[in-house]
Amino acid sequence: MEKTMEPKNVKTGEFYSGENCGTLTGEQSNKKYKSGAWGTYLQWNGLGKRIAKGEKGTTIWRPVNIPTGKIDKTTGEQKFKSVPKYWSVFNEEQTEEIVVS
Repeated sequence: MEKTMEPKNVKTGEFYSGENCGTLTGEQSNKKYKSGAWGTYLQWNGLGKRIAKGEKGTTIWRPVNIPTGKIDKTTGEQKFKSVPKYWSVFNEEQTEEIVVS
């Protein structure tokens, strides 16, 4: 895994931005993580790693648009509202290889 200090999603390769970047950078600094790779439980599992026992995730979020079930009378289009969606992500140093016996 490439070692970078800037928080980056392990699956997409995209850098985190905004508040999430600040949250993850702060966590890396506080916990002295040398890796900037972050991912959800399922993303790490898909890469053959598991979250080490006792490790806690860091919460990040982004806004998502969900349909309200209402139609805009002016445009006739579906109305949406923006709500936050939350995830727990783990740093690469909180993971360990899955060992198959």
